[in-house]
Amino acid sequence: MATLIFTLVIGFQSYAAASDGNSGNGLTSATQDQGEWRQDDMGWWYQWPDGTWVANEWMQYGGNWYYFAADGYMLTGWRQFSSGWYEFNAKGACLNPRAAAPYSGWFIVDLTSSALSTMISTGAAVYYNGNWWCSPEFLQEMQDLQDRDYVPVERSNKLQPGVIY
Repeated sequence: MATLIFTLVIGFQSYAAASDGNSGNGLTSATQDQGEWRQDDMGWWYQWPDGTWVANEWMQYGGNWYYFAADGYMLTGWRQFSSGWYEFNAKGACLNPRAAAPYSGWFIVDLTSSALSTMISTGAAVYYNGNWWCSPEFLQEMQDLQDRDYVPVERSNKLQPGVIY
């Protein structure tokens, strides 16, 4: 009999993996002694001892989530799924495994109500998969604004004659 190991919620879908090695809805959990990473000119894949490989499914390995396409190769970059967009770093680890982004390149933000109303009215923020997401363009605008408004202050502990403190 299988024992439930973990449940992952992606978008509005829930996935579960069992201790008997079978997974539901395309999820796999692997450890170092179960298989091995392989690489060729096309990219990386994860191969099981019987010669098969992970394909069309998510796999958790070493605390990270990876996705393998139909051809078995690990994904990198921004990729769109039915539940939204996921970002995978150069090593294939998913950077937003708990919540898919509404669009490529968007970031989860924690907003105050005043900032949020402005961002919603301009389309720079949307509520998706239980989080507020910010467009990369808006994030860059805010960083540019912060850089422009920064005034370096030279601190001195010297008293200046004629200045009332």
